[in-house]
Amino acid sequence: MSRPHIPDEWGPLNPRSHTIPAPGFDDIVGSIKIATSKWRHLGGFTFNPKTGHVFDVKSRSDGTALFRELVEGDAGLDPSRPIYIIAITCHRGMEADQDLKIGYERASRLVDSPLIGCWFHADTEYLDASFPAQFISDSDAVDVGVHYEQEYIIRIDPDGEASFIQAH
Repeated sequence: MSRPHIPDEWGPLNPRSHTIPAPGFDDIVGSIKIATSKWRHLGGFTFNPKTGHVFDVKSRSDGTALFRELVEGDAGLDPSRPIYIIAITCHRGMEADQDLKIGYERASRLVDSPLIGCWFHADTEYLDASFPAQFISDSDAVDVGVHYEQEYIIRIDPDGEASFIQAH
């Protein structure tokens, strides 16, 4: 469990260069617990169970690292287009429980790189299963976010700039 290595200068992006299957939920429960205790001070993060990296997408360098990791580790993501991170759960609390497992397994059927997102709103903590996807437009991404009853989705541009798009 670590933060990504951020090089001084990025080398070329190699789409699909290290595509491997996502680990099963039971294999990542311990990592989720470590991530939530070790990195909750970030105020929110995205955890990639395939690599064990934790990303603070509010940081442009972390956004770039996550974008590159997803393009290189997930079949079919275009490195010239934004990636949207959409949660498919609305999971209150920090427990890696059965509800989170169901969401993670659902995300695993959709994509090669399901993610776990930790975020806070007011006094409520959320730990959600999510997936990266690409769309023609922000409005198409919002439609999918609304389908999963999400308030916000994350858009990460190829340069690492992240924005939070309201879905409701």
